[in-house]
Amino acid sequence: MKNFPHLKMPFFLYILNTHLIWERSTDEQEKTLAQALAYKYLSKAATYAPESNGETPANGRQIQSYDDRCLLLRVYRAQGRYAEAIDMMSDPHLGIMTVQAGQRWELTRQYMELLEICERWIQLSGLCYMIIGQAIDAEHGESHYGFGKLGDDWFIWQMLIHANSEANPAELAFEAITQYSTSSADYFRDSVKVEGVIQSFCHPMMGPKERNARLALLLFYSTEVFEGRKGRDVLLTALAEFFRDFSTRVVCFLDLKPWLSCLDLPGRKQLLLDAAKIARGMRPQSGDPEVSHARSRQSA
Repeated sequence: MKNFPHLKMPFFLYILNTHLIWERSTDEQEKTLAQALAYKYLSKAATYAPESNGETPANGRQIQSYDDRCLLLRVYRAQGRYAEAIDMMSDPHLGIMTVQAGQRWELTRQYMELLEICERWIQLSGLCYMIIGQAIDAEHGESHYGFGKLGDDWFIWQMLIHANSEANPAELAFEAITQYSTSSADYFRDSVKVEGVIQSFCHPMMGPKERNARLALLLFYSTEVFEGRKGRDVLLTALAEFFRDFSTRVVCFLDLKPWLSCLDLPGRKQLLLDAAKIARGMRPQSGDPEVSHARSRQSA
């Protein structure tokens, strides 16, 4: 590494090799040395963050690319340096929202996991709101694409609901969220509660994303019921509505199964009665691929 003082590749290969030695070595002294060296050089690389204008310092030994950030997260998480990793990923010149990071979903997902591990519920909630805001057209209420430029909406819903459940209600005030400036911030001003935000995605206009939003609503209601903030009737109604809208899909029954345990015996009986009533009033939809498949199997 000393032979190439200004080259990036040998420097980061050295860090990766020392980390692999720490992971795989059985010699405690060797592991301790490798752990210290990997952290020392990687933390030093993080101090040479790209400038705000996108230009990088003359020294080639700095965190620049998406792969560099992945290596940093891998080493810091393996060594239990969660708080330091969060600080790095939230840095305006080094973190997940920089041009160099490319706003990649994998980095964002790991960042969310770190916030959950460190129980930073306000930051986690704010990050979820920011991503949701990127997916909403505040003027027309339509979804532009996937979930902003970052994917896996089900994971985001889970994190938002978990953060809301764990955080102090007073801390979840809108003022705590506005630190994440988004073009859609005003859209959420009257819908700060998680329930309202999820419901804003629960309509056919959202396309494939509607189903995960409806499942997120079931998760939210089941959490509220478990913690005593809502009655079981709210969850029962949501389950019946989910069956009404998705019962023509085979996956509907798998979707409903996890939430049945949240109902008592009378609640389950009522759901069966509601489902039977809905089913009797339904007619097969022409062109439905699942209905066509079922008919073809019957005629075979």
